[in-house]
Amino acid sequence: SLMKYPNVSSGVVANEPTWKTDAMAVRGLGLVDPKGVYKFYNELHSYLSSAGID
Repeated sequence: SLMKYPNVSSGVVANEPTWKTDAMAVRGLGLVDPKGVYKFYNELHSYLSSAGID
């Protein structure tokens, strides 16, 4: 897993100023390694299931 942040050009920000506060631009986007997606899913499902969410 890793965090990625968009590379928004100054021209885009000038035309669409909401990119300055866009959640993905500010906080980033979490990406899961495709090789580990099943492990990620199973761990997430186990956690949610143990909390009574299924």
